[in-house]
Amino acid sequence: MPVTSLHLQGSTRVERHALVDIVEEAIRATGGWILDFHQFSNISLVLEVEVPPRRLMQLVELLTAGGVHFRPAPELAPGEENDAVLGTLQVTFVHDEPDLHVPTSPLASHLAEARPHRAH
Repeated sequence: MPVTSLHLQGSTRVERHALVDIVEEAIRATGGWILDFHQFSNISLVLEVEVPPRRLMQLVELLTAGGVHFRPAPELAPGEENDAVLGTLQVTFVHDEPDLHVPTSPLASHLAEARPHRAH
C-alpha cells in the first residue's frame, strides 16, 4: 500500500480548547485517526494524523469552517482508495495571552540534571 505524506499548516483565533474539539471532530468525520499530538504551550498544536485520501479536501473544508486559516491554501490531489495518507496538522494560535509555563515533570528534571556536562 503506497503512503502519501502530508503537512498542513494553519492558524486560528479560536480559543484553543474549543479548537481541539473542532479538530478532533473534523478528523473523525472524515474517517481519520489522530495518531499522536503535541501541544506547545498555548502557542501551537501539532497532530500526527492518518486520513483516507479521498476525504482530505473534506478535512480542510471542515477545519476552515471551524476557524482554521490555511495560507497558502493546501493543494490536495485525491489519492488511490488503497493509499494511506499520513501527516501532520500544525495550528498556530493567534491571541494576546501570555505564554503558558508548563512545569517539567520530576523525571525530566532529574534526567536534565543527571546529563553529563562537557567542558568547552
